Amino acid sequence: MALSAERLALVTRSVEALEDSARYKSLALNGLHKAIHSFSKENADAVLCASICLGYHPSNWRGLMAIMHGISTITRQMRPWAGESGFSSYLDQRSPHNQFEEHTSSRNEADPTQAVGYRNTLLEMLLPQGIKSLNQLASSAQSDTNISAMIRQLRDILRLVYERHSSGWSVAEQYQLIYPFSSWMTKYSISFISISEGDIFVLTTLAHFFAVVVTLAIAFPAIDIPLFVSIRIKGIIEASHILRGTPEIFCDICGTFHYHNELMDYPLNTVHAHRKLWGNKLDIATVHQDSIDV
Repeated sequence: MALSAERLALVTRSVEALEDSARYKSLALNGLHKAIHSFSKENADAVLCASICLGYHPSNWRGLMAIMHGISTITRQMRPWAGESGFSSYLDQRSPHNQFEEHTSSRNEADPTQAVGYRNTLLEMLLPQGIKSLNQLASSAQSDTNISAMIRQLRDILRLVYERHSSGWSVAEQYQLIYPFSSWMTKYSISFISISEGDIFVLTTLAHFFAVVVTLAIAFPAIDIPLFVSIRIKGIIEASHILRGTPEIFCDICGTFHYHNELMDYPLNTVHAHRKLWGNKLDIATVHQDSIDV
């Protein structure tokens, strides 16, 4: 109800709707805190679902950090019965940070810097590719002001990470950077209605949105967001399947045709990079014939 009221407030500019959203959010947080205190196998899925929903519209980056830490704690406590959970297909048994360290440490245990170096090598390829792909997508989305604005914001975030990823970010800075994603999903969600109308470029934009989330997860592995990343990886793959059904897409803005490999190359490469780092079990061999080879 809080999310619906917030969307209504954005559309109608209604102060009353915004106040309702704040009240519902407060009630939801209070209820969640009570449920966490009585956390059990029986209410685990409900607690996790409520936490995820609140994670889509926190009040600020500190609120997002608290919610994400809560989700991380909940998923760890659910490990003994994860296979029985309704979220079983999305839950990772270990945090991405630990998976990354375990996966890469076996490559060269004598060199503790190799794990970070391997991740940076992938980022050196993914970040410029993402910036280029978003620039091209922005040219094709000029007619939709909301979508084109989001594309530019996604591009600017990748630029920031590209300029600074080798020098490091504090945890607070990382959460400040990823916080806009939660508000964007609310702000631009109305535009995504076009997906049901067959708007290929809106679907491609959503795939890029998810791809940037995956890229940030690679750049910032200490931020424990396994559930959010796995959902978005599946979203990218599903978007790829849909776009494969349209061999060529004519762009009225560019006056040229666009093709699946061109539109989905960056999103699918983020999936491959994530698989290389954390051993993602999703079968994507039939989705994309190429992969990042490092």
